[in-house]
Amino acid sequence: LALGAALSADSLAAGIGAGALAMPLIPAVTASFAAGSAALFLGCRLGHRMADMSKPQSLGGRATGRVSGLLLLILAISKLM
Repeated sequence: LALGAALSADSLAAGIGAGALAMPLIPAVTASFAAGSAALFLGCRLGHRMADMSKPQSLGGRATGRVSGLLLLILAISKLM
């Protein structure tokens, strides 16, 4: 639920920016949808891989928590820029 709210706020900010730049609505919506869908798809694939790595029989299980934390930090920093 929190992720959905954060993504909605991000989309709202993108919409305000597109409006301020007087971008046409349809290309802005299409570009935003395409970029968001691609990021979500790739993130889900990465998440599934990380979940597979975190299984006890995997050698990379302990590193998964660190990698996910690093990804969250990168995301947070990129949103601040």
